[in-house]
Amino acid sequence: MIEKINLNFDWKYDETFSQEAIEPAFDDTKFKTVNIPHTNKEIPFNDFNEEMYQFVSVYRKHVKIDKELEGKRLILEFEAVANAADVYVNGKLAFSHKGSYTAFSGDISNLVEYGKDNVIAVKVDSTEREDIPPFGNIVDYLVYGGIYREVYIYVHDQDYIKEMYLTPIDVLTEPKIGVKLIFDKVIGSKPVDIVIKHKNKIILKKTIVAMGPSLEEEFVIPDAKL
Repeated sequence: MIEKINLNFDWKYDETFSQEAIEPAFDDTKFKTVNIPHTNKEIPFNDFNEEMYQFVSVYRKHVKIDKELEGKRLILEFEAVANAADVYVNGKLAFSHKGSYTAFSGDISNLVEYGKDNVIAVKVDSTEREDIPPFGNIVDYLVYGGIYREVYIYVHDQDYIKEMYLTPIDVLTEPKIGVKLIFDKVIGSKPVDIVIKHKNKIILKKTIVAMGPSLEEEFVIPDAKL
């Protein structure tokens, strides 16, 4: 079972990044308290230019990780940050990302202290950089900056399904469904229960032994109707 921890509230924010601000013991009491989604700079309706929000800022979040979660996989996910982000957990670089419009995540299980206060610090570069789309040519809109989509920690078991794809096959002859599961890592021999329902009725239930980075199977759907 996946647990989802909301991290959208009570972040500390400052428009000026300093290396000291990534350290857990840094005093952020003078930083502004903000909620996510957040724009790094509110600009007026007129008489402005894009340089007003093009700077490097810092966000900090204090979060206690329950002792009971030790042994689980903790995946920290940002749904979007403009334009580049370096994510630190308790002063250590966890992962980085370039790009304003895509989600990104990283495993922080080995960086947190369970049962204690932890600090997530994010260095956010909102300047125009040619190595990050859509920059490098003419851009006819404002990109803005900041952590402007939501932030979560996903709690997984040690082995979990990272992606799942379902594909209809031969729907006019012998209807089947193709199932592809991609695991977060290569797994040993483990049973995977596959249950397909229609209107809360189980129409197919199989147990497949999975081994390796993924699993692909085709299943005939009994009494299928278009």
